[in-house]
Amino acid sequence: MIQYILECIAFQLLFLIIYDLFLKRETFFQWNRVYLMGTFILSAILPWIKIEAFKTTVPQKFIAYPEYLWGMSMQEVVLSETNTSSVFDISWEYGILYGGMLLAVVLFAYKIHQILRLRKKGEVQYFKDFTQVLVQQSKVAFSFFKTIFMGDQIKDEEYENIVLHEMVHIKQKHSLDLMFFEIMRIVGWFNPLVYVYQSRISELHEFIADAQVAKTHKKEQYQLLLSQVFQTQNISFINPFFKSSLIKKRIVMLQKQKTKRIYQLKYLALVPLILGMLFYTSATEASYTYNETTLSLNDVKLINEIKNKIKKQVEIEGSISNVYLSSKLPSRFKSEEIIKKEDFFEYKILYRQYVNELLTVTYPALGEEVPEEILKKYGNPSLPSSKLYELYKVEKDLSETVIPFAKVDEVPIFPGCENIEDKKACFNEKIHEHIRKNFNYPKEAQEKGIQGRVNVMFTISKKGEMVDFRMRGPDSLLEKEAERIISRLPKMKPGKNGGKKVGVAYSIPITFKLKGSDDEVSSAVEKYNQLLEERDRLLKTSNDKNSIIVNLDKQLLALKNRISENLTNSLSNKNIPYGTVDQVPIFPGCEDVDDKKTCFNEKMIEHIKKNFWYPKDAQTEGVQGRVNIMFTINRDGNIANIRKRGPDRRLEDVAVGIISRLPKMKPGIHHGNAVNVPYSIPITFKL
Repeated sequence: MIQYILECIAFQLLFLIIYDLFLKRETFFQWNRVYLMGTFILSAILPWIKIEAFKTTVPQKFIAYPEYLWGMSMQEVVLSETNTSSVFDISWEYGILYGGMLLAVVLFAYKIHQILRLRKKGEVQYFKDFTQVLVQQSKVAFSFFKTIFMGDQIKDEEYENIVLHEMVHIKQKHSLDLMFFEIMRIVGWFNPLVYVYQSRISELHEFIADAQVAKTHKKEQYQLLLSQVFQTQNISFINPFFKSSLIKKRIVMLQKQKTKRIYQLKYLALVPLILGMLFYTSATEASYTYNETTLSLNDVKLINEIKNKIKKQVEIEGSISNVYLSSKLPSRFKSEEIIKKEDFFEYKILYRQYVNELLTVTYPALGEEVPEEILKKYGNPSLPSSKLYELYKVEKDLSETVIPFAKVDEVPIFPGCENIEDKKACFNEKIHEHIRKNFNYPKEAQEKGIQGRVNVMFTISKKGEMVDFRMRGPDSLLEKEAERIISRLPKMKPGKNGGKKVGVAYSIPITFKLKGSDDEVSSAVEKYNQLLEERDRLLKTSNDKNSIIVNLDKQLLALKNRISENLTNSLSNKNIPYGTVDQVPIFPGCEDVDDKKTCFNEKMIEHIKKNFWYPKDAQTEGVQGRVNIMFTINRDGNIANIRKRGPDRRLEDVAVGIISRLPKMKPGIHHGNAVNVPYSIPITFKL
């Protein structure tokens, strides 16, 4: 969100620079009006546009030794090319944002109140094209939509020109422009360029109106009128006839000769500017190329000797943790110090084994990039090289204590989790939410049918930043996307252990899954449940010998066989439909009831009735109908994957809200195992 806002502001700044340098002094007033309105809207849209042809990668080359082992055991995030998230949270940052918006609304309301007060006190006169409010004991002159506010102290000979001027504002709907920016000032109160845009458009409105009036009246007489002293209201979304800061500019513009049409070519400066912006928004993150090398025989021999040495120390000390904590290797190395290869190997192997023991996840025994300073000084020799190892530096973060997420006393605090009691659970939820929001299935991977799991591991440093990214997946396309997602994680409050800030290692698998058999199964399950509901309805007034019911039974049997076959042959055989699962999920309150399926249905209907509400605007518009809603009670008993289809978005949103409030249940059981159980139900909105 912050990145989007910064991009919008940056684009607006560039558009304004072009306007002020090349267009502001020209007499193409209507073109400039379109430019200001259009570029502001463009600045909000462009950050979302990503053109495939413009996508680029910035390759960065690293030299690394091969990883020996890799393993992870964190909860998995499964994403498809259509995965989305609808989780909302209010953090202190959003509190400030909404607080500022509320203050802006109050100021806006105050300005409206000022106008209404003037109208109430004044004498209202109705004309064919406008309404005039005569303000007592005043020289005020301004318009707001179709109303002209005029002071009773304005001279009769000045009246006609002022009305003509304000009528231009009314006919060209200038108040809409100003009101648009007033709304943008509420939404983006923190953006200084919104105020600049509104100032520029207000100034332009006066130029447009002056130019129109000057066509039918003498310029000299009109300029004299402008030089008179009038009163005005300092309200940002009105068109005042007199505004002292604008008078000089308006007179200069009246005296200015009409700009030649050839100068309209200046607007072409927008083309390369917009293309550059699209190129920026479409560009992807850096592409990392790793040159993996093999160890020399001497290196392998040295590593084995060090490992045997550490193994003997473990037998004496009792554990690798004791060996590491009693080791003086880290304290011997200072930042920027050049160390021997033997010491470097011993430290790295001991350090990795220590962390592996805590994490139950393996680090590579070796695998550090060559410091850039060394490469600049000594070139890029063929690896492996004893000389290069001897030139390795010990970075500050190598001696930093890294504690696994599961073991640390205080986990890092994800923005938005500050006031949540269970910060560990909140952290995991926010990570999942972040992944879903930033997920983008690479088009090339989709076309090639590439899918699978990418294991991602990284460290939240003592500064709260994401460092030491490591990942392994079925293809580099998916690995790059996983790295891009994780690299966009916000800065956090660092974790603490023993009251001190520490680095915290965290790992999570991200599964990229193409759409396939899951959709077919879900569709079949939805159809099965609909037919089953229809059969139950018909049985209330008939019997199972009825030809319609017999036909339904045949369809149900065919669907059941198809579902079973798909579940057997598909990758998603953990989803068992409600109608075929051995034991349905248990709704709270149904634990001791024999017929749990009937109890489940009754509780479901009771829940819908309790939480049901009908949107007033939908009632007013006569919107009604059935919303078919489908969701899954997953293996944890939580409600997930809510889908809906109805006659109107408002009714769909209400239905989703009802289902999302369902309590946690005991999951369904099939063949002795907890399974995901899809369930569908229609919710009817009837006037």
